[in-house]
Amino acid sequence: MLYAHNLSTLTANTNNFGYNMSINILVFVVLGGIGNIRGSMIAAVILTLLPEMLRGLSDYRMLIYAVTGRKINSSMLPADAGCIVDNVDTVVAISQAVLKGKPLMERIMTITGDAVKNPQNFLVPIGMLHQEVADAAGGFKNEPEKIISGGPMMGKALFTMNVPVIKTSSAILAMTEDEVAKNQPTACINCGRCAKVCPGQILPVRLAEFAEHGNEEQFLAYHGMECCECGCCSFVCPAKRQLTQSISSMRKIMLAKRKKG
Repeated sequence: MLYAHNLSTLTANTNNFGYNMSINILVFVVLGGIGNIRGSMIAAVILTLLPEMLRGLSDYRMLIYAVTGRKINSSMLPADAGCIVDNVDTVVAISQAVLKGKPLMERIMTITGDAVKNPQNFLVPIGMLHQEVADAAGGFKNEPEKIISGGPMMGKALFTMNVPVIKTSSAILAMTEDEVAKNQPTACINCGRCAKVCPGQILPVRLAEFAEHGNEEQFLAYHGMECCECGCCSFVCPAKRQLTQSISSMRKIMLAKRKKG
């Protein structure tokens, strides 16, 4: 029952049984054991709770705390906790530089979205224009209404495709419809969903309010600099408020002032 509640509902609609659902059911059967009620209960608990427990570990600060128990804040680096946090791309680039003397000159990029003719992955030289990457994928089958550099949660919207690929570029997402622009933000209903999903355990709704009013003192007092800009708060907000964007803008202002100071 716990697992069924997590899946919300199961119907006869075959569209519900995609790849992820199939994997979940397979894991459930393997972990639970056929005909073993106790094993099935254990499997249900694992499949329901484990993803929630690991949800926030994408941010390096939470990853360090989960692995080592050491805490760092936004003003510190992983090295201050005696740690190095690298993704696979960085490790490969270090290997290429140290073992082969090859500097970072290429990035693996994904171009996808319903506006892209042939979505695929490319090994792209740094400096290549985003438009050239799109052309390599066959161009657009429909004129995109919104183009994002990066992923759907943390990516940034592009006004033009004539911008170069840099060492942090990862993806191009081209959509025929701008779903976000269609949803006009309304007043906050104080539901608390943004605070519930926040991996940093801060209060996005309050931080966004302080950011909109330029209240730097309160923004810092409510730990606004600890936001990792994951986009979860904006995604779950029933009022369709752009919380992440407001907080991100204020964080950039504060970081710029830190550098000047």
